Formats: sequence, structure tokens, C-alpha cells
Amino acid sequence: MDLFNRWLVTLLAIAAAAASCFVVAAIAGWVAPSALPPAFPVLGSWVSALQENADPITLASAVGVAVVAFGLIGIEWLVPAGRRRVVIQRDELGSVTVSLPGLRRLANHVIGEVAGVETVVSEALPTRDGVAFNCRIVVKPDANTPELAQVVRERLETAIRSHTGRPVTRVHVHTQVGRGELRKRVR
Repeated sequence: MDLFNRWLVTLLAIAAAAASCFVVAAIAGWVAPSALPPAFPVLGSWVSALQENADPITLASAVGVAVVAFGLIGIEWLVPAGRRRVVIQRDELGSVTVSLPGLRRLANHVIGEVAGVETVVSEALPTRDGVAFNCRIVVKPDANTPELAQVVRERLETAIRSHTGRPVTRVHVHTQVGRGELRKRVR
């Protein structure tokens, strides 16, 4: 999740938590309608109605919304967004890691050097035994796709094993034919 979405979810969760805490405070009688600013007359009548018609379901719903909202905030900011690196070595001196975006850039570079490849977008995914890759490749129209995919897999395996010492557990190659040297049709 990118930073904008994290902030948006956080702000909405804070608003939901604040509203549900306000409902709980109004039902419990901690907020008096007369204590509210006069700029919010509707809010005062709403608090009065909550206090007069308070039922356990409304209270439980407000508490539930508050718990979910605070839990969402905790998940968004306290739990890491995901593993963004692969541990290559771990010993008594510490650990050696490599970043997944770095492996993705290495894969894009290695695959981009293969004859017949126009563009490549890859994704590196950590696995229990190594690293997996999803590669979307635009190939030239005259390329032999099965041979090209085999060359891509071999070169990627060699480069990643050389760089990290870890195996490539799988390489998914998705190809599509690019424009290549085809001429545009003139009308």
C-alpha cells in the first residue's frame, strides 16, 4: 500500500474512532448537550436523543467500531508493510540482506539484454527456499518465444545465484508481441 493510501485509511479510521468514542461518551453521560458549542445545535439534540434512547446494541456497535478503527490504525502503522528484502546469510556477526527492488532491477537489466526482448517489467518475490520472479516481457514479432523464455530463465537464474547465492525457485514469463520493426499502416 502506498503512503497516500496509508494516510487516507488512517485518517478515516481516526474519524471513525473519534465518532464512536463520542457516541460512547454521549451514552455514558460524559458529554452534556449544554456543554457542546452553540455552533453545533444538531449535535446537541443528537446527544440528547442518544442519552434518552440508549440501548446496549448502540453502545456495543460504537465500541466495536472504535476497536476496529484502532486495530486498523495499528495494522497500518505498526505491522510492517511486507518483506522488502531477502536474507542471504545470517550468522553470529549479523545478517546480509538484499532488497527485492534491487533484485527486480537486476532482473530487468539481465532480461533486457536478451536478444529479441523489447521491454521487461519483473517482480521479485521471496520464497522459503529462494526468490521467485514474475516477468512480463514485450518481444519482437520475429522472436521465438519458447527459446527466448528458456534463455531468460537461464540468464536470470545465473545472475541471481551469482549475486545472492540463493536459488531462483521459479520464473513465470508472460510475453506479448511488441511493435518491433513493423511499419504502421498508412491510410
